[in-house]
Parts: sequence; structure tokens; C-alpha cells
Amino acid sequence: MFICVHLWLIFSLTAFAHEGEDHSKEKTQTTATNGKSAITIARAERNLQIDVGQFNIRLERVPSDPRTSENSQFAARVAEKVEGGFGAGEPVVIEDATVTANITTADGGNVAENLPTKFEKGFYRGSYAFANAGNFKIVFNVTTSDKRSFAVDFPVSVVKSPINWTFWLGMAALSLLTLGTLAAVFIKTKSNENSEGRARKIAPFAAAALLIFALGTFALAYFAPPRQARNLAEMPPIGTSTENALEA
Repeated sequence: MFICVHLWLIFSLTAFAHEGEDHSKEKTQTTATNGKSAITIARAERNLQIDVGQFNIRLERVPSDPRTSENSQFAARVAEKVEGGFGAGEPVVIEDATVTANITTADGGNVAENLPTKFEKGFYRGSYAFANAGNFKIVFNVTTSDKRSFAVDFPVSVVKSPINWTFWLGMAALSLLTLGTLAAVFIKTKSNENSEGRARKIAPFAAAALLIFALGTFALAYFAPPRQARNLAEMPPIGTSTENALEA
């Protein structure tokens, strides 16, 4: 009976976490397209005048308000201003550079190094999921085809994802049921039996209760994680969004 109650609770909580979802193939594709949270693009720009040249670096990043455990996407446009060259002095996009990204804290401490980027539509694109909240920098390390190197950084502030109370309420219910099951089985055993005999009778029920508790915890963590993460859409084609949050 207690096992049945455990199983009913697990299925109820996971069903609640996925309430309203349609798992048919066609509907899943529609949800993947239209069921994403709206996003805004944060944009920032840097002009560098250094010994190896004059460069313009433009960053586009989504979401503009990154949270922990969410996939933060970024894209950097690297361009060089060539005096007297084609385009009347306008910066020319560098398409054959090697660009990697580092994540550091605001005071320069290393968080992640050598994140790869992919060149697409004039931008070097990458992504990173922040594990902790705080103030960070995205540092782009650029090496041109003629071996000129430079780095440029952009600040980013990350906040904690909100607590998912479904998970914690489910954990509390599972814990109470597990402890209640163990207590009930212990009480039902004959008190006049020796401790070894009682342990043999309790052990199978205790093992089953703990196994179901572990499975329930895994199911909750999978379907309703402790922190709420938004289901964000992929970064749209560069430069097409009208919703922007301009950074300094």
C-alpha cells in the first residue's frame, strides 16, 4: 500500500510539472517553434586603436537578462578599419580569424577558458551556461590570419534562476512518505522479537521505500528542476530583432 502511494505521488508530481504539454510529433514541433519564451538582444560595441590596427567589435547577446543554468548565447562581429581601403574607411568584417571566448569574474578571475566559436553571417557565435550569479566578463581572444592578436571584453550580469517550488514540495512529500513508511513497518513488527529478527523483516520494506525515494527524486529533478529555467528560443538571425537592451 505504501509503495502504491509513493508511485502515485511520483506520477502526480511529474504529470503536474508537464501539465498542458502535447507529446505528439506535430504538436512538439509547433511547441518548439512557438512555445519559447520571448527574448531580447543585448548589444554593445567597442572600438580599439592598438599597435596592430584599428578594430571594431560588436557584441550581440541573448537573453539580455541571463540567469544561472540557462544557455546564454553570444555573437561577436570583428571588423577592421583600413585607411584608404575599400569601403571609404568603413570597418571590414574579418572572416578568417581564430576567435575563442573566456569567461572571467568582474575582477579577472578565470571561470571558463577557450570556449569555441563558429563563424556565421558575419559573426563569431558561441554559448555558455553560467553556474553562479554575479558580475562577469566575456573576453574574446582574436587572432587574425596574419597572426595579429588582441583581446576585448564585455561585462555581463547574471542572476539566479527562481526557485521551482514544485520540486521542493515534491521532495518534502516524498520524504514524509518514506519516513512514514519506515515508521509504520517498524511499529507493525512484533516488539517482543529480537533486534535481528525485526531488522530482517524491516529490511525489504526499507530498501523498497528508499529505492522509490531515489527514483522519485530523480524524476522530480528531471521534470521539475530545483531552479526554474526559461525555455528560450535560439538567437534569431543577427541584426533582425527590434527589441534591444543596449549596454555601455
